[in-house]
This record gives sequence, C-alpha cells and structure tokens, in this order.
Amino acid sequence: MSKPPKEPIWPAREHTLAKIAILDAYLNAWFAILGRSVKSDMLYIDGFSGPGVYAGGQDGSPIVAVKAAHKARCDAGEKWTAKTIRMVFVERDSERFDILQSRLAIHQRQPNLSIQCINKAFASAFDEIRRQHMDAFTSSMPLFAFLDPFGVKGTTFNILQEILSSGTSEVFLLFDADGMERIRVAGGAAGCEAVFGAVFGGPSWREISFTDDIKSNSRKILAAYREQLRGRAGAKFSFSFEMRKDNGASGYHLLFATKHIRGLEKMKEAMRAVDKNFIFADGQTGQKIMFGPDNNAVAAVDAETYFNKFCSGKRIRYGDIRSWVLQETPYMRPDTLLTEMSHRHGVDSVIIGGKVIAPGSKLVRWSETETITFRDRLAPRKKGLFDQE
Repeated sequence: MSKPPKEPIWPAREHTLAKIAILDAYLNAWFAILGRSVKSDMLYIDGFSGPGVYAGGQDGSPIVAVKAAHKARCDAGEKWTAKTIRMVFVERDSERFDILQSRLAIHQRQPNLSIQCINKAFASAFDEIRRQHMDAFTSSMPLFAFLDPFGVKGTTFNILQEILSSGTSEVFLLFDADGMERIRVAGGAAGCEAVFGAVFGGPSWREISFTDDIKSNSRKILAAYREQLRGRAGAKFSFSFEMRKDNGASGYHLLFATKHIRGLEKMKEAMRAVDKNFIFADGQTGQKIMFGPDNNAVAAVDAETYFNKFCSGKRIRYGDIRSWVLQETPYMRPDTLLTEMSHRHGVDSVIIGGKVIAPGSKLVRWSETETITFRDRLAPRKKGLFDQE
C-alpha cells in the first residue's frame, strides 16, 4: 500500500503522469460537453489535491483541472451555457496546502470560475462540501469527483454513495485492491474489520470467497467493490483496469463510476490516449492487453474469450452487449467482436425491426439490431492469419 511522501513536493513517477494525462483528457471533454449543454453550475471536487505541482515542475491534478475548465470556457465562446464552475480542492497537509493556494492564486479571477480550498482530511471536509454545495447532490447539476488517496484509507463507501446520489455525478478514483488484500491477510493487526467495513460500507465483503492466491483475491475485492458501486451506490456503469508497465511491474487500479454511457465512452477514450508504455490489464483475469486492440489476430482471440464468458447460448439485446463490452473489455464497441463471432458461426440470428434475419445478410448492421441469438460454441479458428503471433 502506498504511503504519502514526507516532502511537500515530490517527483512524479511515470504512472502518476499517466494518471494525470488521463484526468486531463477526460476533463477537457467533460467541461466542453456539459458546459455547452447545461444551464446550471458545475461542481468539481479533488479530494486529495496535494500541492498542485511535482518536483519536476509538472502540473498536479488541481492545476490540470483548472486549466481544462478555462480552456473549455474559452473555446466555447458564446456557445457556453453553464453558469459557474465550482471547484473544490481538499488537502490535509498544511505545508502542501499553502503551496496549493499559491499555485491556484493566479486562476482565482477567471470568469465563471469559483475556486475553494479546504485544509482538512477529505473525510472531514466532505460534510462541509456537501453542506455548502447541497444543490449539486440533490439536482441535475453535473458533479465530478477525483479521489486519489495514498493507500486504502481516506474515503469511505458512504461518501461515494453521497456523491453518486444525484443523476449526473461521476467518480474517478484510485482503488488499492492489493493494499486491501494485504490488510485482510494481516487481520486484526491492521484493523481489517474496520478498514473493510468503511471501504465497503458494511459487511458485504465477507461474501467474497477468498483463497490462498493473493492476486486472485485482489481481483475479487475489486470486482465486489464495483458491484457495490453499481448496486448500493447507484452507479449504472463502472470500469476498472490495472495499469502496468510493459516490464510487468504492477501499477494500480483505475476505477470510474458513472450513470451515463457517454461518460464511460469518454473515459475509455481518455485512457486509450495514455502513453503506450503502459498496459491496461483486465482487472478480473489479470490478462495483459494493450488498450483497444485493433488488429484481427487479437480480435480473433478476444472474440472467443468473450463469447465463452458472456454470449454462448444466450439471446441478448445489443444495448446490453454494448454496455458489457464497455465495462468489461478494452473495446469501445462490440462490432469487431460480433463480426468475428459471426464469421465463426457463433451467431444464430438477429432481430432488426421485429424481423428475424440471418447473420450473414448484408442487411445486418450490428448497431441496428434489437437482439442477437448466439449458438453454444464458435467454429474453430482458421489457419493462417488468426493463428499467427
């Protein structure tokens, strides 16, 4: 489990810069899209802000967020419809908080931008944030929270429930599943009961079937947590990937929760744009995969994996397949996988406009299908291209 650095400003490690790049790409889209479509305020929360700068001079998450908001406002011009962008930055360390305030000072007078800094631990500051910005938690005002704690502590499931209580809220957080597993193994000496109870918001974590496989247990913890977000917390979609270096060194789990499929698409686009020195590994199987594989050889293998996992012998609505692909695979849409499944005789029939159509018909456009009926198995892969490494 990661520990906070002792120095007030610390060097940014490569995975940290990748994380900041993802946040930057997503916020540029978030502010730009919503700023031109809503007529209310917008609320952005950074629960673990740090000093706003790294030792190498790179911008931290608060400065990246402010710049993204300002750029979106300027680019929109007269098309901007939102009112004030409220930005709340929380930092508990006094020395880092002073640096943060000084870094944000030059942005304080930007039009349509309200910046608030709170010198408390996030769990303590949240009650103040909710009280001062109650309308963001009870209306359709866009709300985005970036939660990047050191280790497993710092926020609770109850706080996430509060954030996700509105219909337009989203959360992007770092989830330390490996750290959670280490605490579970340590037991009472690490306060396992209290930590898991706070993170999961109750005893539901006890239903996880743990084994002696530490990595498998970490993935189970992550999967159970995602189910909590989609169940009790009310998020409709969640997406998680473990970001690793090419050399196999473990990174950490990026977790995004939203109620809107477009938000999920934009977050995956932001992740696809990250430095290709990183690999996004399937958070459930641990399989190493480059994000968004485009070549046929990879698609052929993936089609079989996902067919067996989700499609075999079922009749499924296209919208449900799309939702599953977005949340559980590196693909943006299911069409590539569906085409490969069809070529290998895994699709029995599709329904378009209430009519049953054979899968080989030129009339079939996957996005127009209502339901797809799958056979029990795929035909073997062809020799040649798809079998080449």
